[in-house]
Amino acid sequence: MIYFILLFYMIFLSYKFDILKKKDNKLLSYWLLLFIFIVLAGLRYRVGSDTIVYMGAFKVVPPIDEIFSVGLKSFVYRPIWMIYFSFFKYLGSFYLLQLSNAIILNCTIFSYARKNVDCKFTFILFYYILFYIGLNFEVMREALAVSVAIWGYKYWIEKKWIKYYFLAFISFNIHDSAIILFILPFIRYITLNIKWGNLILLFLCITCLSLRSYLEVINLWVMNFFGESSISTKFNTYANMRNDYNLNYYLNYWYIPIILIPSFIIYANNKMKMEIKNINLLYLYSFLGVLMTFMSVLGRFSNYLIVFILAFIANFMVQYVHTKSIKIKFVTMLFVIAITIPSVFINYASNFNEVKFYNKYYPYSSIFNEFKDIKRESTANEIEGTFIVK
Repeated sequence: MIYFILLFYMIFLSYKFDILKKKDNKLLSYWLLLFIFIVLAGLRYRVGSDTIVYMGAFKVVPPIDEIFSVGLKSFVYRPIWMIYFSFFKYLGSFYLLQLSNAIILNCTIFSYARKNVDCKFTFILFYYILFYIGLNFEVMREALAVSVAIWGYKYWIEKKWIKYYFLAFISFNIHDSAIILFILPFIRYITLNIKWGNLILLFLCITCLSLRSYLEVINLWVMNFFGESSISTKFNTYANMRNDYNLNYYLNYWYIPIILIPSFIIYANNKMKMEIKNINLLYLYSFLGVLMTFMSVLGRFSNYLIVFILAFIANFMVQYVHTKSIKIKFVTMLFVIAITIPSVFINYASNFNEVKFYNKYYPYSSIFNEFKDIKRESTANEIEGTFIVK
């Protein structure tokens, strides 16, 4: 119930401040919403499968005053995350760790929206619908890496590469998936129009679907190239996973990045005459969606582009406010409805480890009542040490 109350509250704020352009208590409402986001994620108790796994790992990780004697190379996690993780072990509280993560991630997202987006509440609304639960309740390491990456996007725009790569290096030493940050500067210099973006997208779709049968060969090449590293180990793990070609699969991996985003880029450019910023990164998000059809883990890279996707969605919504065209208003609302379908379907119609996907997060439990949900516990294996020591 708490999730729906918050959703309706954000819809109200988006309508009041972004559509009606009201000014009263706008800043207060924004920071209050940030506070709610932090508290909801930071004070949860065993909500999210990965959270349960991290709680198991936390029991065996050495505190920071011992970790250097053990050696950072002894752990499967990246070194900066291990230092961060072990610091909170020294403090003796996993809940301080998840509260710290919630503060860093959500302050970063809210700060980016405040500085770069006109329809801030709409930006946050879709952040909540599409990414909030995954980043806050599941991928804690990657969420921290994404936060650091967002700090660096200012320097990506300004082409201040030393500062950008410094933050990219930090992000990579939190989570392997941040390796994508090292290629983004090259994309900054590529001029990509909509026609070529769609042609490349089509080419990648055909190529990736064709290469799925050669995944084992590619896996061997990666293992030989990277040797016994965390990258090759994880690639091998995910390469051996197989996606089921069902409706849930297509909604998750095809619908938003490959179909919806490109379609509305075309409409926004041709019909709405909308200025589309960072179009290279929007298409990169779509390209990564194609790669997810080849191997789902490659979609982890797309988390580093979410602020650009959310900014596009929010700016698209601006047109609803500024235009008098009934057709454009209709298409805008159609876009809003269309982009929420995957989240609704995945959370309410799909299964995860023989229970409904939403059982990973519902019912909500806080550290003040410490309620263990049997269905949620079945979605995660709390194997102490498995994800810590090599």
